[in-house]
Amino acid sequence: MLKKIVFSIVFFTFGLQGDFLPMQLVGREPVALLRLEYKQNSFECLPYGVVTLDEVYMKKATTNLCKRKIERFFKAHPKLFHISSYYLKTMQYYMTQIKQGGCIVHIQGERSFSQLLLAKGVGVIRRGFKDEEYGYLFDIAQKSAKRNKRGIWGEPALYECIVDVSQ
Repeated sequence: MLKKIVFSIVFFTFGLQGDFLPMQLVGREPVALLRLEYKQNSFECLPYGVVTLDEVYMKKATTNLCKRKIERFFKAHPKLFHISSYYLKTMQYYMTQIKQGGCIVHIQGERSFSQLLLAKGVGVIRRGFKDEEYGYLFDIAQKSAKRNKRGIWGEPALYECIVDVSQ
């Protein structure tokens, strides 16, 4: 809680929200939760505009049946469970923007971690997500995963779990 307060003070007091800043990745959880550091202030951040499978798994509203489906999915697709470790390296700096409670972390030039998660089918665009700058890019990434049946799009029952909980 204290970290979130410090984080808010740093970004809102100094007007840094909205700017891209070099932030160091100091840790990560499987799939999507990132631990970043900016000027010796650490905080955790979820990908901007995306609901991921691990986020759904952690919600109280998720049924046991859906949790078992998610567990089986990640057991069958271990690379997707550890996707952040394939694309993000700890102690490296990434251009990051804080936006509406999420982080836009650029990992491959202009491509964001959120776009990667959508393209690999590990998450879906948040319900009601509206963003002129990223909405189109996220939509393209998600449609690509859906068309190619990547990740959750290859398993309709798993997609149902995300839709039910992310409303």
